[in-house]
Amino acid sequence: MTYWEKVGGSIFTEVPTGNSGPERWPEGANPRRIDGVRFRSKGRDEICPPSAFSTEQVKKVVQGRHLEIIEVKQSLNRGVIGQAVAGRVLFKRDYNPATVEPVVVYGNDDPALSWAGRRNGIRVEIFPRAEKE
Repeated sequence: MTYWEKVGGSIFTEVPTGNSGPERWPEGANPRRIDGVRFRSKGRDEICPPSAFSTEQVKKVVQGRHLEIIEVKQSLNRGVIGQAVAGRVLFKRDYNPATVEPVVVYGNDDPALSWAGRRNGIRVEIFPRAEKE
């Protein structure tokens, strides 16, 4: 079972944020991508690849909604916790959702880091087949 099979909803994958998102960022800011942005939709559950949407379409869909930003790694590490924390802030500025819940989906656990993630408002989800790096 995958995370998406467990929770459902619609997911935009590889969503640009930071210097590649819809807002203006200071010169020299680097582009970033969020592995997935999940939200509940009234339509069917689906996963949308980056070729299926623009940043303006994402902004229109997620404005005012509760959503998750998802980072996927094989192993839980400090870097992905940082990605989730920074991603929440960058994404809120670019897309203006009502709330953003960062989620890290990973295959190999580190109990100290999963505790640290939860302490920083990150939901940690273990799925042995999490393979994106």
